[in-house]
Amino acid sequence: MPLYIKDKLNTKEKLEAWCADKTNGLGLDDPSVRLEKIKSYSRIRIDGFDLCLTGKQGNALMTCNEVQLKLDPYWRYYIKKLNDYNDKSSDVINATDNIKLYDIIKYKNTEGIYSKRVNPVGEILKSGRDKFIKSSIKEQVVVLNNIIKISCFENQGIDLYFLGGAKQSGKMVPNKNITDKNSFKLINMSVTGLYENQIDLLTI
Repeated sequence: MPLYIKDKLNTKEKLEAWCADKTNGLGLDDPSVRLEKIKSYSRIRIDGFDLCLTGKQGNALMTCNEVQLKLDPYWRYYIKKLNDYNDKSSDVINATDNIKLYDIIKYKNTEGIYSKRVNPVGEILKSGRDKFIKSSIKEQVVVLNNIIKISCFENQGIDLYFLGGAKQSGKMVPNKNITDKNSFKLINMSVTGLYENQIDLLTI
């Protein structure tokens, strides 16, 4: 709803009346409000993958990633070197490790947790692997730095054009109509993060 009327719609009945309004509201038939408010930056879990709900745009929900990329200490160190890479002076970055890291991230996006995300990129990484292997070290570094961003908080998509994907691959903008999902939960967490309760938005 528009922000300027949110304080006026302070009861379930008023919310339902606005939802049914065909002139200024949503124009829904016989709406039933099950949850009166979901705050911005709430955590949601869609088919087992956690996202941060940041807002909406048209018929889409705007979200950010909430799943951290878990790697062994060496690969965390290696990624730092990738970020600082200078093709004229690098005694760490090499094709063998680039391919190993690519395969680790590819696995996480095809078989692991990131395969559950909205708009997954695993198939692009699978089909683009041969091209990645045949590319130069400098090109590999650019690709790796791009695909690592899939695990970052931001949700602007990543540039996978070099691998045959789009320049904004993987952007997570699920539809507001959630009835096609197997699971869609609102996750309420304690301040410490130790406790959580879940509200199933498909059955509430």
